[in-house]
Amino acid sequence: MTTSPGTFCPYKGLQPYTEADRKYFFGRTRDQGIIKSNLFASTLTVFYGASGVGKSSVLLAGVVPRLKEEPRTAVVAVFNKWQSEDFMTALKTEIAAQAATETAVAMDLPLDTFLAQTQRAAGMPILIIFDQFEEYFLYHPPSPTADAFEAAFARAVNRRDVHVNFLLSLREDGVSKLDRFQGRIPSLLNNLLRLEHLDRAAAAEAITKPLEEFNRELAGGQTAMSIEPGLVEAVLDDLTAARVAPEQQGQGQVDQSWGEVTMPIETPFLQVVLTRLWEQEKENSSSVLRLKTYDAMGRALNIARTHLDNMMAKLTAAQRETASQLLRYLVTPSGSKIAQESGALASWSEVHAAEVESLLNRLSAPDMRILKTVQTPGQPLRYEIFHDVLAPAILDWRGRYVQEQKQLEAEREALKQRALAEEQLARQRKKAKRARWIAVGSVLLLIVMGVLAWKAFQAKYTARSHELAAYAKSQLTIDPEVALLLAIEAAETKRTPHSLDALRNALLESQVSAVVGTPKGKRIAGVAFSPDGKYVVTASWDATAHVWDTATGKSISVLTGHQGQLYVGSFSPDGKYLLTAGGDGSSGSTRVWEDWNTATPKLIKTITEANGIGTAGFSPDGNHILTGGGEGKVRVWEWKSDPPRVKAELTISTALAAAASRPTPEATYSLPAETSTASAQVADTSASPQPDLTPEPTPLPAATPARAILIFKAEFSPDGKSIIIAAKNSKALIWSWMEPANNVITLSGHTFALYDAAFSGDGKYAVTASDDATAIVWGLNERDPKPRAIVNLVPQRIRGVAFSHDGKYIATASYDKLARIWPLKLPGSNREKPVELSNAIVLRGHTGLLVCVAFSPDGKFLATGSDDGTARIWRTGKLGEDAIKNLSSDDLIHLAKQQVTRQLTTDERKKYTDQ
Repeated sequence: MTTSPGTFCPYKGLQPYTEADRKYFFGRTRDQGIIKSNLFASTLTVFYGASGVGKSSVLLAGVVPRLKEEPRTAVVAVFNKWQSEDFMTALKTEIAAQAATETAVAMDLPLDTFLAQTQRAAGMPILIIFDQFEEYFLYHPPSPTADAFEAAFARAVNRRDVHVNFLLSLREDGVSKLDRFQGRIPSLLNNLLRLEHLDRAAAAEAITKPLEEFNRELAGGQTAMSIEPGLVEAVLDDLTAARVAPEQQGQGQVDQSWGEVTMPIETPFLQVVLTRLWEQEKENSSSVLRLKTYDAMGRALNIARTHLDNMMAKLTAAQRETASQLLRYLVTPSGSKIAQESGALASWSEVHAAEVESLLNRLSAPDMRILKTVQTPGQPLRYEIFHDVLAPAILDWRGRYVQEQKQLEAEREALKQRALAEEQLARQRKKAKRARWIAVGSVLLLIVMGVLAWKAFQAKYTARSHELAAYAKSQLTIDPEVALLLAIEAAETKRTPHSLDALRNALLESQVSAVVGTPKGKRIAGVAFSPDGKYVVTASWDATAHVWDTATGKSISVLTGHQGQLYVGSFSPDGKYLLTAGGDGSSGSTRVWEDWNTATPKLIKTITEANGIGTAGFSPDGNHILTGGGEGKVRVWEWKSDPPRVKAELTISTALAAAASRPTPEATYSLPAETSTASAQVADTSASPQPDLTPEPTPLPAATPARAILIFKAEFSPDGKSIIIAAKNSKALIWSWMEPANNVITLSGHTFALYDAAFSGDGKYAVTASDDATAIVWGLNERDPKPRAIVNLVPQRIRGVAFSHDGKYIATASYDKLARIWPLKLPGSNREKPVELSNAIVLRGHTGLLVCVAFSPDGKFLATGSDDGTARIWRTGKLGEDAIKNLSSDDLIHLAKQQVTRQLTTDERKKYTDQ
């Protein structure tokens, strides 16, 4: 970015911010503080995030300048030149330059010795930032030798006599490659730091603050730039809803209150939109960034999608042809960039070296910025993709370009054949009086041409079928139902081995039975099955509850009347009544309905409480209802009396204070998620697993009379004598509500807020779910009333958990948009025998955070609720290979159509089928 005021754009597009740009870098103040603290506090920090999230920018333009503003605090060195074979020398040179000590340290020393001597000579800590560290794995294969970088780096990290701290910055898809260091660095993944995309407030700051700094730097007489407030809100609204990069799945950020969801905003997407708006207003000679211009450009999604197309349109037709040959060697099939020399590109593409050099220079020009040069001392100049986020766009552009060229070639060939046919027919007309064999030859020629045309027509459908089958394969691990829809489309376009294989694979992965949702698309906060399993009720943040047919997903009834967000929908044990609970204006209410499966549900009872209701449910005999919520109390009501009467009441803060004086023994058996099928082993619980860093779940302080503990879930035990309670603290309670004083047991093991809890069908076990990324199964031994933790599951931040009725499975709903079904073998009454756990069955398809989960009574179905505004009903079992291996193609397609719950949406059809 040039420093001449008024002549440059204060936004960076796809170009990362550097230390020279720090005055224009905004929106990452909190992140900078966290990164800086981790750099000083930890020997090794793994700093990662999605491609294009802005890791280099926050380090180079944020953290490094802040560190350097504090003189004599630490030596700060940033290194990212991983392409060189001799990068170790360059690394030592950079560290020595930043240390600037009077004592020269020999460059041929091992890395750890070099760092030790340099740190002692500098007299202060050394902080080393390895930026774009995923490129190390791309350019350097593993090396087992003791003097190689991996061994040298491990020794440097493991030394405790030298104050040298490292930060590894890399894309999240590169974190798994750190396994190279697994055996050498025991603390490798102890300090994980994830950078999320901007939230709405930070994105607004990144829009407006650079303009203020730009105007502050203007010289006299230069025109200031401004932005319409309406444009700021429009851009933020669009970017909150839109996604352009495949790896950005729209993970939301939910604060710790019961408020609305704040979705993140993709950093490169925002910068591209702002840069294009700036350029357009400059072309219009305007000094205001205007909403009218934004609308005329097609708004955010169109600006981002057409960015690369606009750049490539600047090339000539010949240059685009050459670019289609070269760019495939600069992007790996997985979508990662890789640097190459111009000579190698010329050799591989069989294009003249001068033509290759000319095109590379054009693509690297300031008005293009598709490529950038990589200059490593002692090595030839190389070129690489300017920014990671361009890689998938380039693969898409090249695929479309190649397809267009094939289509043009086919059209030219068809015109050529047509012209030849017309010429031949003209000759035949002139020679009509000649011998009959000439006429016969003409007819034969037409037949041959028809056959060729028919073959070309069939080849087109075969190619399209193969393309759809490839798309289906790519969606198997993202959304199996979309994969199944695409595989059906592929097989119906042309039944080829590729399309039928794609159909079989999609059938084996698909488990979704129905997808239901509310018209407003609000969070589904609660799901439950009716006692006979025929119906599912969903409670939504749009203040309505819906009853659905389990088998078909058809809407049965809608229950309205609440004035706030609903959190609970639950059936009575006999199925006669349906309960809904949640907000009602400034308070909360629990409502009981009759005739809930008709078009006119009948409200028969209302229980009102102050400060909202977050949980409610029937007792096993149906005579009592429990409620809990913002008052920090759990109440048991005789709901059939008129008016309803409180039978028992528990104040959580009082119960916790009383329980604190009674020590509870704890023994935790833990397993990492999805990694082992062996029985659980006893593990040290002093260090809890770390959840995602943003947003960071924070346990509430001890309850005071002025601040009640929020209650997220309470449930009766199967015998109705006890209630398990999950609240916004780190403990669960089991309350024997029919007994007098000293009737509360505390389950201590979680470190952050609890959001769900449930009993097993026989009441011998309980499971709790927490924001600390664990679900814990507790054994409730009758001989010892103090429970102990049995199994510790570790997927991600967990908001929903459920036991199957037979106790063989646990289901979890977590913030990574996935539901998991965990096969579980409980030891019964033998408390010395551990729980046995198998790998989880993963259910994919939701596009928002999962918050609730429930099993059907027979265990054949699972219901999940999500921030994406839908609930999904899943079959808990998959189709086996034996069920489909001998089916004909017709039977395969028929079976697949029975498995899907919908058709491709307009956007999906446009993306995959409208070519």
